[in-house]
Amino acid sequence: MSVTELGIVQGVELPTRELLETLTNKWTLPVLCALHETSPMRHGELRRQLDGVSQKMLTATLRTLERDGIIERTVYPEVPPKVEYRLSGLGTSLAAIFSLLQLWAADHASDVQAHRSDSDAVGAPQEKLSAGHRHRGALTA
Repeated sequence: MSVTELGIVQGVELPTRELLETLTNKWTLPVLCALHETSPMRHGELRRQLDGVSQKMLTATLRTLERDGIIERTVYPEVPPKVEYRLSGLGTSLAAIFSLLQLWAADHASDVQAHRSDSDAVGAPQEKLSAGHRHRGALTA
């Protein structure tokens, strides 16, 4: 599969690119994993489980995932209103992929940490821009 087929070409608005941006959002994976482990869940339960997420960010993430059909939102006619979230069929189909990603991360975390340590020991190269230089390896004036 090419970079273009994945929709990862800068400046090109493809549905695939938009979906990948949603799926790679900082809070998408934690939300989907939480709903995969325990479903249904209420907003407050999700927020308590996802350390560091703000109410605003969790709400935005849930709305996006619901809009895309990845999660389902059920509102019960109670006072106060009771709202629950669960994975939809699309969301459940993603669970296997995210499980593989988690397994890969667990298997390779020490390798990645070793590379980070090596890189930090050498010192990450800092890109210096001057008036005569352009960004990202473009020709200089």
